[in-house]
Amino acid sequence: MPAYYQRTAKFCDAIIQTLREAEGFVLLLVCISLTSIPKDHRERTAIVALHGMGGIGKTTLACDVARDYITLEYFRGNVYWLRLPQRAQPREVLYSLLQMLEAVEAGEVLPIERLKQKVYEATNRRCLVVLDSVEDVKQVQQLWEAMHPKSSLLLTTRRRGLVSRLGCQEFALQPMADEQAMFLLKRWAGYDEKTPLTEEGMEVLRRCAGLPLAITMIGGIMWDKPPERWAMILRKLKDGKLETIHNITEGAAEEHRDLFAHFTTSIEDLREDLRERYLDFGIFGRYGSCEVPEAIVAKLWDGSFADGEEPEEVIDLLVDRALLHRHFDTVQNRYVLSMHDLQLTFILALLKIQLPSRHEALLTYYTTQLPPAASATNWAAGPDDGYFFQELLWHLICAKREDSAYELL
Repeated sequence: MPAYYQRTAKFCDAIIQTLREAEGFVLLLVCISLTSIPKDHRERTAIVALHGMGGIGKTTLACDVARDYITLEYFRGNVYWLRLPQRAQPREVLYSLLQMLEAVEAGEVLPIERLKQKVYEATNRRCLVVLDSVEDVKQVQQLWEAMHPKSSLLLTTRRRGLVSRLGCQEFALQPMADEQAMFLLKRWAGYDEKTPLTEEGMEVLRRCAGLPLAITMIGGIMWDKPPERWAMILRKLKDGKLETIHNITEGAAEEHRDLFAHFTTSIEDLREDLRERYLDFGIFGRYGSCEVPEAIVAKLWDGSFADGEEPEEVIDLLVDRALLHRHFDTVQNRYVLSMHDLQLTFILALLKIQLPSRHEALLTYYTTQLPPAASATNWAAGPDDGYFFQELLWHLICAKREDSAYELL
């Protein structure tokens, strides 16, 4: 098994172990909450919410609930995952689920009541729908009303008020206890459990404040590094928090400022050319989320690295350091790269005025993929690679090519 998958499995195991100890076997409880109510006695779809601050492990826990044998056996493998953009409208949520259920044709336009009827019909069986990163009660309400009582709904959110308004069963996640946080950090840093941390390492751990995302990013930096590096990491954390973080994240929650300090340290530890390519992920962020096919990133990065690394090697490194997440999209049958929305927020704030030029660079790349006889603005002749046609309009607008975007429409 590749090192990345071994370490990711350890990461998930550590979080689940911690949650079970701190929250009374929360994984098992969530699974039971979703499956234990007899369907014949339900009037509405069962709904459960995982609530907590950013970086606490809500999505990780939701993934494990979706993969748990209790869930898979009860729902007979009918588990569907939707990650919501921040400004997703109810119609988009309904349509996205119907696409996953293969209950609507691509491009089919239907009234919202018809969409709800189709959702009801398609969920007339034991199935679990997971809504990740819900920001607005409206994103959930109409879907919940539309789903058949035989189905269940699991959502993750940072917003406590949203949970109260829905009146659903809530599992509030808390930061890791000290012992489990140390366990996770040592695993990601490649330490034996009995190997002690230096004084500086203990201070770094304290600054992680029990947040799994912060711990894994810092642990990724320390992988296969000598213990003396802890002092450097601690110094960078202090410098980042005092300078960069204050300017970039003004108005952010204090706990997120601390997390951004760890993110700054993780980025600064990258070689300059790797760091620049990682920041390119800002152009893939739409409506507060970032997902892009791995094959597209590999093509864009080909020949970009000073030491001659293959793009796939750099992607593996970024995944290994918890700066990116890789998952397999079963609908599109391809690997997709994504990042935590807090990481995307930081990148977008860091780039600011650089974003249009980076979008322009992507468009320039795609002009090289046009046939020789095609003009530089004959976008219709572009490659059908599963990304270009779907996202071209977005990149034209962000590159401030409004005239080209208007012509495309």
